[in-house]
Amino acid sequence: MSERQRRQLRIDGVEIHDGGDCYVVAEIGHNHQGELDKAKQLIEAAKECGVNAVKLQKRSNRTLFTREFFDQPYDNEFSFGRTYGEHREALELGREEWIELQRYARELDITLFGTAFDFESADLLAELDVPVFKLASADLQNTPLLRHVAAFGKPMLLSTGGAVIEDVQRAVDAILPLNDRLCILQCTAAYPCTSRSTTPGRARTMPSRSCRKECASSYGTCAASRPRSATASSVLCRSRSGRC
Repeated sequence: MSERQRRQLRIDGVEIHDGGDCYVVAEIGHNHQGELDKAKQLIEAAKECGVNAVKLQKRSNRTLFTREFFDQPYDNEFSFGRTYGEHREALELGREEWIELQRYARELDITLFGTAFDFESADLLAELDVPVFKLASADLQNTPLLRHVAAFGKPMLLSTGGAVIEDVQRAVDAILPLNDRLCILQCTAAYPCTSRSTTPGRARTMPSRSCRKECASSYGTCAASRPRSATASSVLCRSRSGRC
């Protein structure tokens, strides 16, 4: 493979390429339950497991949900509030807490970033200078949000669980004119997901299906490098320059 065609991605100073190990991200999400100390404990546990990065989620709930949905009763054993909105708000970490977690992650030498579910959250993460942005499968068709995040110029990880190939191509077409540091994650929208359902080999077949002939030579494609374990996820990288 020529240098021009070498497929690689740099996240927070770490090079991900065909000949290297898989870049492993521990999903914390909202499992910290809105508690800063618990978030730190999860970051520390992830570091002890040897992962490269940890990922949280950030939402502006009043932006995402209608007032009716925000105020609907949410009374069950897993609820953190009387309404769904109160429940979601209880799980959120604010700007100062994110700053503290960034400091703590740097202290542990582990990368921290997040999934932005709306414009306000994306702007906050950009202000905090996260090294990479994650976009959820549910936002694969949210072209305005994809373009908004792409304009930051940071690497983007795009989930594709539950999507058809046309959705993936539409998202790629929306992002690439603004940002060619794009990676597509082969995902299976199933919880829990069995090993048989993960279909990591699809990461290698997706490019030929989703890339139109006229753009095949304009950006490189790559499946993620050698996994650390059989359960490591596969990644596709796409870039007009051969880098992503």
